[in-house]
Amino acid sequence: DTLVKEVIDGQQRISAVLDFVDGKYRLSHSLAAPWAGRAYKDLMPAQRQAVLHHSFSTEIFVGISDLDVLGVFARLNTYSVPLNKQELRNGKYFGLFKQSMYALAYEHLEFWRRQKIFSERSIARMLEVELTSELSIAQQNGMQDKKKSIDDFYGKYEEDYGGRGRNEKRFREVIDEINESFDDGLGDTEFSRAPLFYTLFCAISHKRFGLPKCTYSTNKKPMNAKERSSLADVVRRLSDMIETARDGGTVPESYERFVAACLTQTDNIRPRQERLR
Repeated sequence: DTLVKEVIDGQQRISAVLDFVDGKYRLSHSLAAPWAGRAYKDLMPAQRQAVLHHSFSTEIFVGISDLDVLGVFARLNTYSVPLNKQELRNGKYFGLFKQSMYALAYEHLEFWRRQKIFSERSIARMLEVELTSELSIAQQNGMQDKKKSIDDFYGKYEEDYGGRGRNEKRFREVIDEINESFDDGLGDTEFSRAPLFYTLFCAISHKRFGLPKCTYSTNKKPMNAKERSSLADVVRRLSDMIETARDGGTVPESYERFVAACLTQTDNIRPRQERLR
């Protein structure tokens, strides 16, 4: 008799391996490995054996009823948290742009922590990767409306991401400018919030390199000590205004639009443009 085992949870990963063995898809061309782009039949014998002999960690239940199976499945999924958009992207894309964003986000892990932009839970859920993606996209293509363009970039540069080295270098230089400008970090200011950090990053990036689709004049030079000190002062002053408005206080009329853009629809393009202005 044939022994049949029923999978209670984990069918997708097992099906993915079996589909690959059956020739239903090839490996991604973006893999940094000699088997990139190959179908299962094109692998060396030893490589095919490695696939077939791959093991999954499992818990095996013997002689349980269908009711027990349903109970186990329910308990496995009752307390699971729905995947956020970045976690879904992580399972959908495997290309060069995604690899670059994850590498940059990981490289600056201590930065996100020190500036108190993300909690450990947020980092575990890849929100720092999502912001890194948004910031890099803004540097390359200008500020975007919400997060809709992230999937487009992940898909467009799946197998060919030209200018990767230059783009990563520019990202690092803006982060370095922020580190040098804020000795005590951003944690006690409103600009440690991701939407406002996006604005700060874009403003500095425009100062350094020019932001696509942005018409404000810029000398495209690194900031000097006086400029960094001025930036730190104005960020704290603007932060105080935002806190005042949130507490029901009044702010100077010339800053009302800025403050409003910091408190509502913060990821929409119009508030982003107003904050940058």
